Order: sequence, then C-alpha cells, then structure tokens
Amino acid sequence: MKQAQNKLPTLNQKILQEGGTVSADASSILLLSKVGMLEHFAALKRCLVTQEILNEIKNLNYNVKSKHIIKNVDTLLEVKAYDTTVKLNTISKKVSRADTTVLKLHLTINTQCILTDDGTLCSYCKTNVIPYINTPMALFALLYNNRISLEKYSTVLERTYRRGRYSKGVRDYMTDILDEYRHYVR
Repeated sequence: MKQAQNKLPTLNQKILQEGGTVSADASSILLLSKVGMLEHFAALKRCLVTQEILNEIKNLNYNVKSKHIIKNVDTLLEVKAYDTTVKLNTISKKVSRADTTVLKLHLTINTQCILTDDGTLCSYCKTNVIPYINTPMALFALLYNNRISLEKYSTVLERTYRRGRYSKGVRDYMTDILDEYRHYVR
C-alpha cells in the first residue's frame, strides 16, 4: 500500500466527479460498451470523439468478427471538431492517427481528461502532464458517484480485466484506490 499511497495524491478528484467532458478513444468506448457500462458512463460524463474516432468505432462496431454492436452510438457520443494546427510534442509512431486526434481534441476544447487504454497514449499523456483515465478508472468514477454498487463494480471490473490487457500494476493501483476511497462509496 505504501507504494500506491505515493501515487494517490495525483488522482484528480474532479475527474471522478459527475459532469465535465472526456476526449475518448475507440478502444475505451468499445470496452465500456462490451462490459455494459457505456450508457452509464455517458450519463456521468459527456463523451467527445473526433470524426476519425467515430469512424474507427463504427468500423470495429460492425466488424463481423467482433460480434458486438454498440447501440445508440450516435446519441451516446458527441462528435467534435478539433484544431488541425495544434502542435504535439514528439509523439511515438505507435500512436495511431485517430488517437492523435483525441489529443488534439483535448487540447482544442480543454476537456477534463482523455479516456484511453492505449499504453503508448497513456505514456504520452503522463510525460506531457495531460490528465487521462483508463476504463477501470472510468468504472471507479461510476462507483464513486453511486451510479453502480460496489458488487456491480467488482463484477464489471473483473470482466474488464478479462477483456483488456491490464498490468498487475494497474490492477494493484485500482485495488489501492478502492481501499483509499472506500469511505466515499457505498
């Protein structure tokens, strides 16, 4: 717990609170949908996407192999334009063009944070002091705001871990955050 306590002060409680906006990438939106929490999260935060991200979601959404279709994608997500002239610090070639638009949207509109599970994008955000959350943290925000019960959170978090690739460090961090903030949740 001592190691995680050093990390906890960096947790931005405003990001957890109801309201505000997030710039989201496709993989996080699809994962929230697959675990049945996209509608809940979209009711908690305005989920902004670029046209490139929406196209990626729709391409993946209707991919025969995925066997998962997001219902109401056009009403749950808000497409916003971004300033194409926004300059980014050196960014890895591993970050997709679509994910680069997530960064530009965040910088254009000044959203609360970026919602991403892409490790390279998370690293870029951390290095450049851009607030971000991943899908497990988005689920924790639902718990924090009493949108889901602790039992539901635990169940959905486990499903998220099975569907996503999360390191032991991320899992331990989420456990430590729950322990630290347990008095805020039911």
